[in-house]
Amino acid sequence: MTSSKVFRFRDFEIHQERAAMKVGTDAMLLGALTYERGAQRILDIGTGTGVLALMMAQRHPEATINALEPEQGASEDAALNFGMSPYSHRLHTIQMRVQDYIPEEKYDLIICNPPYFGMQTYSPKRDPNPPDVARQSARLQNTLNLDELVHCFLRNISDSGLISVILPESEAESLLQKAMVVQLNCWGGRSIVSVAGGASVRRVIWLRKTVPEHAPQFETLTIRNVDGSYSEAYRQLTREYHGKEL
Repeated sequence: MTSSKVFRFRDFEIHQERAAMKVGTDAMLLGALTYERGAQRILDIGTGTGVLALMMAQRHPEATINALEPEQGASEDAALNFGMSPYSHRLHTIQMRVQDYIPEEKYDLIICNPPYFGMQTYSPKRDPNPPDVARQSARLQNTLNLDELVHCFLRNISDSGLISVILPESEAESLLQKAMVVQLNCWGGRSIVSVAGGASVRRVIWLRKTVPEHAPQFETLTIRNVDGSYSEAYRQLTREYHGKEL
């Protein structure tokens, strides 16, 4: 990263002047852990700066990616990043809420890093600085709650397609229960630990309409060693996206 507004990957870069939510570790993890062999149509729900759509374009060289983003500033950043990338002809920004989106065709792969932090109540007595409304809106589950998200998954995914989503552990079980109700089945994923020896803080979940042959497994992925350095597992996982060694 060269500044707070530009994040450089190996094959593309992310400008994030307008987007409330900047490139973060959650997106890097989700993108690096998501692959669907033969995917031709990919949907990125809540693309923000477009980083996940770009990662999917790099990993799936034959796919067309549609990126939904309701917030204007983020949508403009994503369109800029797509246009500057080597995949511009395969990436399309759609400024729209996923709740209002009706696809012409179902998707082979859906990827989503959803909003999951509640809006903080602003009190001038406690904090003289007003909150960043755009940032809070981007992270506000009221803009896309888990019930809506699950039904949007169901409406947009093909019969054999893969859904890949990242959530805090506190939300993961709730999503899995809601997915089960609409017959979206868990195919496993990864439990994410920030520092070796710590508790899982995130979970990447893979869902399909089809039923898995075996019980789903959530292997643990640790991001950093105790000394703060990146773990070898994380280095290997993200190697194809970084412009230089971590």
